[in-house]
Parts: sequence; C-alpha cells; structure tokens
Amino acid sequence: MRKVETTKQHINLSFLFFAGSLVLLYITAWAISYLNIGWNALFTGVGLMIVAGILHYFAKDYYHFYIMSYVLNMVGSGLSFGSYFTIKEVAFDSKIMIIVMLSGIVIGFVFSRAYLKTEYYNYRNLNLILGLITGFVALIFALFWISGVNSAKNAIMTMMLIYVLIYIGLLNFIVKRGNQYRYISLYSFGIYIVVTSIVLMAVTEGDLFPGDFLSFSGEPNNKRNQQPKL
Repeated sequence: MRKVETTKQHINLSFLFFAGSLVLLYITAWAISYLNIGWNALFTGVGLMIVAGILHYFAKDYYHFYIMSYVLNMVGSGLSFGSYFTIKEVAFDSKIMIIVMLSGIVIGFVFSRAYLKTEYYNYRNLNLILGLITGFVALIFALFWISGVNSAKNAIMTMMLIYVLIYIGLLNFIVKRGNQYRYISLYSFGIYIVVTSIVLMAVTEGDLFPGDFLSFSGEPNNKRNQQPKL
C-alpha cells in the first residue's frame, strides 16, 4: 500500500511539472513573439541551457538546483519556440495557444491516470501504444509546420504533442527509480533539445545543414576537378 501511495505522489508531482512546462513554454513564446529579437532569443536560450547544465551537475547536494535547472530549460525552450515567430515573421495565435495548452494539460492528466492503471493492473503495453500514437500525430503536425502549412497552428500543436510524448517517457522512469527531481531536470533538457532542433529545422525550412557544410553536395568542386591547361 505504501508503494502505491508513493507511486501516486510521484505521478502527481510529475504531472504538476508537466503542466508547468507547457505554461512556461507558451507564455514565454507568446512574449518573445512580440519582441523583434530574432536569433538573439535562440542564443539566450542556449545560455540558459548551459547554466541549467551547471546547476544540474551540482544538484546532487542541493536538490532545489534540479528545479532551477528545470525552470531555466523551460524558459529556454520558450525562447527557442518564440524565436521562430519573430525570425519567420509569423503571427502568434494566442487563442489557439490557450486551447492547445489546456488540451495538453488535460491529455497529460489522462495519461497520468492511465499510467497508474498500467502499474496496478499490469497493462504494460498501454503507454507504448499511447506513445506511438502521440509520436505519429506529432510527426504529421511537425511535417506540416516545417513545410509552411498553417505555420502558427501546426507549430503550437507540434510543441504540445512533443511535450506529451516526452512526458510519457518521464512517467516510465520517475516511478521506478530514485530521485524524481533529477529525472524532471533531465526531462527539461530533453524538451529543450527537441524543441530547439525542430525550431531550427522550421526556420531553415528543413535545410538545417547545407550540403556544402557537410560535403554532401552533388555539385563537383570546380577547383579540385579543374584540369590544368597544357
């Protein structure tokens, strides 16, 4: 019985941090979308992530550093997401944001309850199914977003689904292992990396690494292939 109560507490704590992460993401992105700072928002987010990494490293002795790390990464994710709207000059749809944010919180709550059922009644494939469905839908929205179709709506939907998907992974770790604050901090790093990567793909329209940079370009190097004149 004590184990069951501990599991409930861990899941409830995880859900609160999940809901907080969505709120921080969208509120920060909404604020940044009204500021004409472009790439500076992305660079600031990188700086926050580095500070978060330092805090996470020293959090073994000071557990509240894990919480600070989480907050910095969530704000950094919001900066990355908000930078998309300023760089691409896309209008941020605040009404859609509110609807999607609340929907994401409800979905996270339902998945949390589903995970409790998984633990108690041994339905161990449930989270795998939920994860696959969420990941597939997120991929569809992400492809539409990167391709420029209904950019604002698809961007906001993609981020919510990504948060839910990573939250499912967090639930599988947090109730089975030790320090839940540590995993919440790690969850925030995963969020930041995924969000920033997708934003970069969207900003560059899928051409994040030019062919010349990776030497994958099909065009021959004129200097290298030029034959000496006789």
